[in-house]
Formats: sequence, C-alpha cells, structure tokens
Amino acid sequence: MLHVTVAGTDDVPLAEEGLRPLRGALTAYGDPDLPVRVDTRELVLLLVSAKVKLAPDHAWETVEPRLRQALLLRLGYEGRELGRPARLSEVLATAHSVPGVAYVDVDVFTGVPASATPDRLTALLAGPGTPQTSVPAHPAAYDEQTYTVRDADGETLSSVCARHGIPLERLLRLNPDITDTRRLAKGRTVVVFRGIRPAQLAMLSARAADTLILTEVK
Repeated sequence: MLHVTVAGTDDVPLAEEGLRPLRGALTAYGDPDLPVRVDTRELVLLLVSAKVKLAPDHAWETVEPRLRQALLLRLGYEGRELGRPARLSEVLATAHSVPGVAYVDVDVFTGVPASATPDRLTALLAGPGTPQTSVPAHPAAYDEQTYTVRDADGETLSSVCARHGIPLERLLRLNPDITDTRRLAKGRTVVVFRGIRPAQLAMLSARAADTLILTEVK
C-alpha cells in the first residue's frame, strides 16, 4: 500500500472531499496494482508554560508579544515538519534570541495527540509533570492497540468505547468474536485499534492561546 499523509496550509482542516483529487491522481498515474491511501495528519498540540525574567530596562508589554511571536514561528506550522519531534531546546534557544529576555524557566513542555484517549487526555491536563526534553511526532506506521479489562465486575462495551474514543460499530468490527452486548469479563482483551496511523505534526497553535502561557518573573 502507498500511504500519504498531508497537512493543510497553516494547518487548516482538510475536508474529506478535499483529499479526493490527490487520491484520484495517485491512482490514475500510479501503479494500478498498488492500493493508495491518503490521510490528514494527526495533530500533536504542544503545551508550553514558562516563567520569563526580563533584562534591565525592558518592559513586559514589549517583550511578551515578541517572545510569543518568536515561539509561534519556531514551533508553529511554518517551523514544523511531519514526523519531526519538538524539542525543549528549541523553546530555550528561541526565547534567548529575543531581546530583553534574561532567562526562561519552563514549567510545562508536553504534547497532546489528537488520538489520545479521554483518560490519557484528562491525565495530561491534570498533571503534565516535569517538562519533556522532546515531544515525539511519529511517522506514519501500522499499529495495533489492545485493551485488557481489569475491573473485577467486568466492563460494558460502551464503557470500553468511551475510554478509547471509538464507536461501538468499530469495536465490534475489530473483534468479530463479540456477538452480544454482555459485559466483558475481567481479563478479557479486545482490539481497540488496528491499521495505519498517519504521520503526526507536533506544533503550537496560535488559535489555542491557552496552550502557550508566558508569565513574567519579577
């Protein structure tokens, strides 16, 4: 299979119909015996929170917008590539290149993949932990993910679907041996994903202002 991952200019959302011309061209001019699949990127939204100490005779009202713009340029769409990790060193190097910045203390540097389950998303937002040195952005790859029921009383199909953010129809398709809606017993393992995941794009988004928090240190 030929698999292609694409991202819109400035990471604008790409509708399914917008991918059809590319699929059609690859099919028409490619190998007729080679299946083609085109997917949109999986976003890994970067989260950055940092304390900034200003150099003498500089005002926060002047430095903060310049620092924010520099970080968005380096870690936003224009500075990123599919499958390329984002590094803490990029944040530090960019910040120290801005006139008026004396030093930066990064409290949070992590990423939230669009494929994160509700449980993982809640954990990331509630406690991002120490700053990561690198936020991964994986290239496109085949993946198979399973889940094992650990609750002594078992778990309903709808609960498994909610935990992994998948519709019931897909869960049943991935596990054809499930023939009814009874609770899954403790220890039962089910497949919750099987297929090719598109390449990831790790980036800051100017449209999500709360993902880049800069605070002045007095």
